[in-house]
Amino acid sequence: DINDDAFKHIEAIIHSMTPDERRRPSIINVSRKQRIAKGSGRKLEDVNALMKQFDQMGKMMKMMQGPQGRQLMQMMGKGKKELKSD
Repeated sequence: DINDDAFKHIEAIIHSMTPDERRRPSIINVSRKQRIAKGSGRKLEDVNALMKQFDQMGKMMKMMQGPQGRQLMQMMGKGKKELKSD
């Protein structure tokens, strides 16, 4: 169970971005981050943290598409079966 308020600051940051920034996060430079932080009522560090999380998630998704990702998913699937049999 996650509190609904846990994502409100993330939503505020995303809503402070322009549609183009949402489509292409790579165009977000320091001055844009400052504007987004000010518009969302958050700190610059919060915007940086969200951008970093987004980047890491993208890298993880790319990794999952390759053969190593398939192997990892297969291993995770086997682990679930083992847990169910306990």
